[in-house]
Amino acid sequence: MNLTPQTGRCIICRRDNVVLSDEHIIPKSLGGVSHCYQICKDCNSILGNHVDVGLVESPLSRLQRYAIKLKGQSNTIPNPFDGTYTDDNGNKMRLELIDGKFVPHLIPEVNVDAAAGTFSVAIDVSDEKNSIQSSTKTQRGMVSSCKVAASNR
Repeated sequence: MNLTPQTGRCIICRRDNVVLSDEHIIPKSLGGVSHCYQICKDCNSILGNHVDVGLVESPLSRLQRYAIKLKGQSNTIPNPFDGTYTDDNGNKMRLELIDGKFVPHLIPEVNVDAAAGTFSVAIDVSDEKNSIQSSTKTQRGMVSSCKVAASNR
């Protein structure tokens, strides 16, 4: 096994006598196993940061990786539906991957009514067991109440 860095001409920038690096033709995180040693380190970095990342993180690639259970370099299968979504009622939701199934989860929302001295918190029904259901607190002569409303999915 030769551990001496290989030098040659980069097929991208065309510079001569540069140290060549290991370039995966298809990114490893997409299952690529074919690689070449004809690209310099600078060009390999540029390709990785500007081409590979866009390809690997595209919604279509993430969906395909999830469908075929292809783990990336972080050793995890990506959630193709990562992010925040809004339902028809304006509630912010996210999709969580639980036991291989996508489950919608309401993102908690706090509404404050300063004039009435109250606030409400909307939570997902799955968070209900870990929440305060109702409370009233008096502080400095001001009464504020909190009612937690759990939203069904």
